[in-house]
Amino acid sequence: MKFFLVVLAALSLAACAAVPHMDSVETWPQRAERLSALKEWELRGRVALRTEDNQGGQASLSWQFCDARHVIVLRGPLGGGLMRLQQDRDGAYLQDAERREYRAASAEELLFSVAGWRIPISGLEYWIRGLPAPVEITLQEWDEYGRLARLQQSGWDVRFLEYSPSGPYVLPSRLDVILPALDRSASVEARIIIEEWVVK
Repeated sequence: MKFFLVVLAALSLAACAAVPHMDSVETWPQRAERLSALKEWELRGRVALRTEDNQGGQASLSWQFCDARHVIVLRGPLGGGLMRLQQDRDGAYLQDAERREYRAASAEELLFSVAGWRIPISGLEYWIRGLPAPVEITLQEWDEYGRLARLQQSGWDVRFLEYSPSGPYVLPSRLDVILPALDRSASVEARIIIEEWVVK
């Protein structure tokens, strides 16, 4: 627990330079429409992950998305040194630091079976842009600038802590993604710090 708190503190301090607000206020429908049209992007940053039994770690994160194709690279203890994950319409593929290869129907299934991490890639594709995923919404809250501040979907609690400008967009730069423990399932907490967005 102490290790994870130290990691979170370090990630939070690194994000302090992010620009917190833009002057103009956009209504939520306007913002959601613009962000939904963003179909090609790349981000670089870091992620810290912890489960209920204090398993976890941190890693640098690179994520490219184009035309429903994901390429996610984790470097550091969380990725076992290096982990490359790809997903497209044909399924998911993972290569680990020892160049062992694994395949599954989805990225979530593959990460859980290979690394034991329960990470909602299908939801994060939307949350990382500040959008809800196209599934039932349990809770949705906005800040004074018409941006998502908190979202609950599929059992996950997503908290949008900071936004930063990137070209014509203002996108999340720090968010927490939390899955509380339910029945016998273990809790999961992830903090994602986005240091650079590239939008096309």
